[in-house]
Amino acid sequence: MKLKFDYRRPSGGRIDLVVSTDLSARVEDLAAELVHSDPRRPEPPEHAFTLAASPPGREDFRQLDPERTLGESRIGSGWSVRIEPYLAGQGDPANRELVEVTVIRGAS
Repeated sequence: MKLKFDYRRPSGGRIDLVVSTDLSARVEDLAAELVHSDPRRPEPPEHAFTLAASPPGREDFRQLDPERTLGESRIGSGWSVRIEPYLAGQGDPANRELVEVTVIRGAS
């Protein structure tokens, strides 16, 4: 699959980027490839990092879970992406695991 992104470089600036990848590749794999292959990159981050993405025409970036596959991440061509430090629990709520809650007692 090919995805075209507006890549926001950590060093500043933007470039259009076409990525050929498999849907089973993880977000962290793409983030690592972007960090290590960008000739204008500053030193690679010492902390965990991931991608943050924003739909076309918007600027509300949300972190993607680095363990999810690109297919699960719900990003597509035309999105803007950037590298961010990974903050567990700060990703897109739509990508988080759901839990089942059973209320045993409570106000009625």
